[in-house]
Amino acid sequence: MSMFDDVLGLGRTAVIDEAVEPELENENFDSIESLDEDVDSMDFMMDAIFANEMNMERIDRAIMCEEYTYLRENGEEMVYEAGKIESIISKAKATVLRLWNQIQKFLKTQADKIVTKMDNAFLKKYEDKAKGKSGYVKGTFSLLDVDKTQAAAVAVIGNLKQAAIDVADKAFAEKDAEFIEWEDWLKQHSDVKDRALTGLAAVKDRREEQNFSADEAITAFKKILGAKNSIKSVYSAAKNTVNGQLKALKKMEGSLKKFKVIPTEASSNVHKAVRTINKIGSTMATVCRFYCKELNTSKAMCKAIIISAAAKDRPKTENTIVGGSFLDSVELL
Repeated sequence: MSMFDDVLGLGRTAVIDEAVEPELENENFDSIESLDEDVDSMDFMMDAIFANEMNMERIDRAIMCEEYTYLRENGEEMVYEAGKIESIISKAKATVLRLWNQIQKFLKTQADKIVTKMDNAFLKKYEDKAKGKSGYVKGTFSLLDVDKTQAAAVAVIGNLKQAAIDVADKAFAEKDAEFIEWEDWLKQHSDVKDRALTGLAAVKDRREEQNFSADEAITAFKKILGAKNSIKSVYSAAKNTVNGQLKALKKMEGSLKKFKVIPTEASSNVHKAVRTINKIGSTMATVCRFYCKELNTSKAMCKAIIISAAAKDRPKTENTIVGGSFLDSVELL
């Protein structure tokens, strides 16, 4: 039996149920299970991205082995039956959902850990002491704009959803239509590539020791105290993109139903589409990881600025001369 014989029976007589939508359930973010305390969530997400890439490589190798075996035994290129291609799409769906499950756990863990009771106590202790001053620390100004970082994450993830939809449209295009490979798509969307691969915060300003306004740091820190809601917005954007991936795969399934034997060009494009959708998942996971990492970095930098500013001597004043002598300088309260 072929390694791609469909265990659901789609390669034999079963028909895809048109009423079954692949959309994810409206799960409450707060009900998602976090990672165990002893798990490093950043490492967990990196491992998940790596595993996603390896899953696609295994599918690719299986396809190549089967095609090579067919060519060797029959002296001609393999012609796919609809069920066999549908099996590949089914496996791609399972891969999308597996990665999504891991992204959910990662984001929930970050939302639970980004703010602690100590953070509120920290602000209460140092805010008044730091106001109106500046802190000299190592950092970059873009990390103080946490709203912009969040907006960048949501925008990039939204573009990835559109990429999934676009690739499904191309999978069964006419023979002379150009299928856009993932790397080519990235070249056309340099903003997505730059932010997805190098980080979401602007990279124009260098991370170095410099003066930062404590007031700006306090404002940014207060926004981070409400970071659970901003992580929820990134979660919602990611969920929409996963729905886009699943709908794209379902659209390809629907297109396949008119064939008993899949044309060579179409089967090649299905393979390309599945690989691209897999890359979209890995890139989205990377963006989610970057966002949470930069949010934590922003929090640490804000704290450093506030502490540095609060540690500065309070300004002093000298009274005017009285009776030919100076009064002692009095520290302002």
